[in-house]
Amino acid sequence: MADLVKEYYFVLRRALRSHPRLRRCLTRCRHCRIFFLTHPRNARRKDLGCPFGCRETHRKRKSTQRSVAYYGGEKGKERRRIQNGNRQFTGMPPVPEPLPEPPLEAPPEPPSGMGDANARPAPWPTPMLRYLRMVISLIEGRPVSRKEIWEMLGRKLRQHRMAGRRPLDHIIEQLHEHPP
Repeated sequence: MADLVKEYYFVLRRALRSHPRLRRCLTRCRHCRIFFLTHPRNARRKDLGCPFGCRETHRKRKSTQRSVAYYGGEKGKERRRIQNGNRQFTGMPPVPEPLPEPPLEAPPEPPSGMGDANARPAPWPTPMLRYLRMVISLIEGRPVSRKEIWEMLGRKLRQHRMAGRRPLDHIIEQLHEHPP
């Protein structure tokens, strides 16, 4: 994880050096204290969570606190009583349906090209893709479409990663990613 953060900071510093106007968009996560770029309209805010997980975690925690507070009060207790009363109790637990048999061989892998955004699920979380789109739009100074992000990621994923490594290391990594 530390190597990933070092690489992220290296890229962030490089972007700030080449685009000094982005320095005003640099902010720090209030939870994990990592630096990240935010939209210019949020540039001076100190209460932001980073798009790397803190924002979502904080949102879920606050939602749980609101639910606990609501269902602990009189109005919430009455609401819960009504919801529980609406349940169908038959006296016997429902019989689960049998699970389908797993296929004998795995389905074929989809092609590695990512030209069509709907062809396969994103290997990255949606908030990360939204953040990437916002940062690239700031750097390029123009709106960047989701399709352009997918095409860029597709090109990056097709690049060979053998530079600076022995072929044996590359083969071992491939075996770890796709075991026989």
